[in-house]
Order: sequence, then structure tokens, then C-alpha cells
Amino acid sequence: MEPDEIIPANFTFSSDALAILASLRAEHDASEDDKFFCWSVYWGRVDLRSGPSFESVVVGIYGESARYDIEPYIQRVSGVDLFYFVTPEDYPKLEGMVIDIEPGEGFYARPPSA
Repeated sequence: MEPDEIIPANFTFSSDALAILASLRAEHDASEDDKFFCWSVYWGRVDLRSGPSFESVVVGIYGESARYDIEPYIQRVSGVDLFYFVTPEDYPKLEGMVIDIEPGEGFYARPPSA
């Protein structure tokens, strides 16, 4: 992928999610040698051999060691830098959504009015 092929981020973060991101970043930097570089956001699928399968937004961390490889692809959303990976097929799933957090459950995507 070339930087001019970046699929633009089509979502925002809630204020609760932003607060948790700040907390997670501080925890990461306090415990890891590979310090925080940016967030990763992607649409993930879990296909279980038994039980229900599901898909959802996934939020993670890239450390400084990834800077060289991903820096050209960084986008800024709701004041945070992130690497957004989504296939063209999954792109509409986050269109206009707000990434929020449910304590004890994790991140999820919701409509802005919810």
C-alpha cells in the first residue's frame, strides 16, 4: 500500500474512549520498553470452531519500533494519531460511527446518536 492509497478514517472516538486511550497509553509506557507510537484501529473477525462467530472494531497499540514502517500511513482522528486498517468491504461498517468503550467489555462502534 502506498500513502496515496490510504483509506481515510470514517469514525470518531467518544470522550470516554479518549480517556481510556490516554490511560492505556500511560500504562503501556510504564511497563513496556517499546514505547507508544500510535494507535491501531481495524475491523476484526473472530471465527470460532464452536460457538458464535463475531466481528467488531479492534483498537491496539503500535510501539516506536513500528514507526519506520507505518508513519506514512498515520491519520489523526479525534486528536489521536492512528494507523487505520480496513478492507474496502468492511469500510462501510465504521462509516460515521463513534468508537466507544464499555468498562470491562472493551471498545465497540456505535451510531453517533446512541
